[in-house]
Amino acid sequence: DTAVKEYGTLDILVNNAGIMDNMVPAGDLTDALWERVFAVNTTGPMRTIRKSLPIFIEKGNGVIINVASV
Repeated sequence: DTAVKEYGTLDILVNNAGIMDNMVPAGDLTDALWERVFAVNTTGPMRTIRKSLPIFIEKGNGVIINVASV
């Protein structure tokens, strides 16, 4: 909403945020930490995509770039 209000439209969405707090070994990873990592790395991008799609569909174009690493 802020981008459209400020600039008039949205042309591109780049999801480029991700965390893996302290690189905890999988065997030591608590549920709370996993839920935080999942929220930032997966739920966050899904929500921004869901918010931007109606704008892109109405315009007939738009670009979504999701950056990930392993």
